[in-house]
Amino acid sequence: MSTRVSRNDWFYAAQPATYLVGPLERVLSPDLLKARLQTIAAEGPHNRLGLRPSRTSRRWEFDPSCDGVVLTSGPAPDMTDPASALLDLLAGGPTIPPATVHVHIAERWLFLNFDHGLGGGRLFSEVIAAAGTEGHGFSAPVPVTTTRNPGLRAFAHTVRKEPTRLVRALDEPLRRSAAVVPTGQLDERESLAYARSRPDFLEAVRANRDEHLSGAPLSALIISAFTEGLHSHGIPPEDEVGLLVDLGRYLPPGAGTLSNFVGIAPIQIAPPYDPAAVAGAINDYTHGCRALIRYGMAYAARLRTRPADLPRWQTNSRRARIIVTDHANSAAGNKVSWAATPGGHHFVRKAPVRYANQISLAINRVASELHLTASYYASTFRPEMIAAVLDRIVAADSPLMRMGQVAAPSSRAGR
Repeated sequence: MSTRVSRNDWFYAAQPATYLVGPLERVLSPDLLKARLQTIAAEGPHNRLGLRPSRTSRRWEFDPSCDGVVLTSGPAPDMTDPASALLDLLAGGPTIPPATVHVHIAERWLFLNFDHGLGGGRLFSEVIAAAGTEGHGFSAPVPVTTTRNPGLRAFAHTVRKEPTRLVRALDEPLRRSAAVVPTGQLDERESLAYARSRPDFLEAVRANRDEHLSGAPLSALIISAFTEGLHSHGIPPEDEVGLLVDLGRYLPPGAGTLSNFVGIAPIQIAPPYDPAAVAGAINDYTHGCRALIRYGMAYAARLRTRPADLPRWQTNSRRARIIVTDHANSAAGNKVSWAATPGGHHFVRKAPVRYANQISLAINRVASELHLTASYYASTFRPEMIAAVLDRIVAADSPLMRMGQVAAPSSRAGR
């Protein structure tokens, strides 16, 4: 049996994304988890797990027995260096393809490496939740997955509900982002930097945000701190940050999909990387309709092309090309059963990196903990600098705690 997938799925195919999370309250055994994933897949291709992604065709084989899903088990990983633990598990597992998903159960830790063509963070947050809770399919509340042609549904719904905002966004094709100029292929594996906060960290950040930057999304504060941190360490960012946007927000009530229904919002930045300015740019895309218009532009462009090969590209630029993903608002993430532990948790997420000067920043949250993972190439950016930038963001004196506050006047003022 085969099914036709979207061009977004087609373009994401064969790009691996990887998670290492834990400790969870409990994790099913490999046999029980495989049976549960098969139950999910048996509902049909819209649940994604039985698909076999391909970059040669949009018609993908569907196998409800999930033969492409490989489950393994082993001892708990050494989390002294969480980034190294993820890379070690990745090196020791099956490649993608032929595996479409590799799930490794290590006591109360869960490692997932999957083909991005299946879906993104929404889908695999559902898998993480299902791996540690009672039931036979997706964890309750069961996600809506049956919407076909989500792009058309989203446009039709937006035309009916937000016509004025849609019209205001029609100048989006006039905006142009800087193109990448490859100079050759890059033969290097990605490096990772990871940092996590103390368990009550985000409570303090939100309190300061609500007092001084009301309405600003936390992602804006984190992007501001990250870009300013890079700049202060001698790594100048490009003038845009690419923020991945979940376009499910534009669907009507009762509609939903686990496919790759995402777009990239180009957020303009400049020194001193003011969080209010970043928040305004993000709100322009996420509360307006620019992200949806830009998705339509990209989809139309892909109608004329086939997915290119997936080499890593060298560039002459040393300015950081930043791509940010933040799945904080995923309802599936709220269903994950984390273990109660005073030391906090780990949520490490490796993202694809296509260019030598790219840094992919993954933002994750567990309750009031902030988890940051940067994927990058060590030949371009010194690992100790990337680690220092992340460590500064989650430190006790984090700049996130002070954003929006007016600096106290100097004691020499007026002298």
